[in-house]
This record gives sequence, structure tokens and C-alpha cells, in this order.
Amino acid sequence: MSRISHSRHILFYVAIIGSVLTLFQMVSVYGEANLKAPPDLNGRYFSASAPPGCREGDRLVLTLQQSGIYVNGILTLEPADLVQTPQSTDATSEEKFSLTGLWKPEQINLSGETDALMSCAVEGGAIGTGAAIALQGQVAPTSFTGEMTYGSQTGVQTGKVASTAQTWQFTAQRQALAKPKEVH
Repeated sequence: MSRISHSRHILFYVAIIGSVLTLFQMVSVYGEANLKAPPDLNGRYFSASAPPGCREGDRLVLTLQQSGIYVNGILTLEPADLVQTPQSTDATSEEKFSLTGLWKPEQINLSGETDALMSCAVEGGAIGTGAAIALQGQVAPTSFTGEMTYGSQTGVQTGKVASTAQTWQFTAQRQALAKPKEVH
């Protein structure tokens, strides 16, 4: 009896181990075929042209910081000659990412407040501090093409900007990263 019981235990354990290995293989095949990590969006994207109402020499710079599908951003207005200089994309403690949003395959949506357009004049006067902004666009490895809607502070939490808001279609190029300094 002991011999039969012993062989049944061995057969049971072999069947369980085989089932677990088969299940693991099925999950691995599914994951490799269907689950893809989002592309790396971290970096600085500078607009090809000046935003409406801004000086022609100014460029809007969108700095993105990504964690999985969650994206944070900050908008700054910088002179075009400074934008072309490669900079480190490491976030500093001084930067406050005021735009938040999500990445969906080939699509990015950000909303929040910005002071970047404060010096630009638009219909009805200058844009004040803390202007609501919503960004939607497609991200490619070296560019960002989209639409920026900006206006009053209405609806920042919902990602919708007031009906009096202005819209700007733009293309932004990803800035080349500065090579990190090697420390020996």
C-alpha cells in the first residue's frame, strides 16, 4: 500500500508542476504578444513657431516626465536660440510640473495651469497668471504634433477650458539630450 500511495503522490506532483509550467508558458506568450510598455516620452519638446501673440523669436518648450502611462509636464517660453542648446532632462526640485495627464497609444492628453504665455498678447488682452491649458496630440519618437487650448481658469480639473479659450495647432521637435558627464 505504501508503494502505491508513494507513486500516486509523485504522479500528483508531476501533474501539478506540469500544469503550472503550461500556464506560465501561456501567460508568457500572451504577454509578449499583447502587452507593450509605453515609449519613452521624457524630454524637452520645442515648438517650431512662436505661439500666437508672442514675439517671433520665442518658442514654447514642453518638458515631459513620464511614469508608465502617467505624464507630467511643464510649459516654458524661451528664446529660440537657447532652446536649441541640448540640456539635461533630469527634473530638478525647482521645477513644478503643473500639467498632468495620461498617455494612450499614440495619444497624449495633458491639462493644468501655466504662466508660460503670460507675456503673450491675444485677443482681449494678455493671458494672466495661472491660465488654464489643455494639450492633446500625437507623440512620435522625435516630435509632438497637437493642439493647445488655453484660456481662463474655468475647468482645469476636468481638462476642459472655457469657451472663450484660444486654440493653437503646433508641432514640436524633441530636443537632443545632453550627454551625461562621466564620473570616474
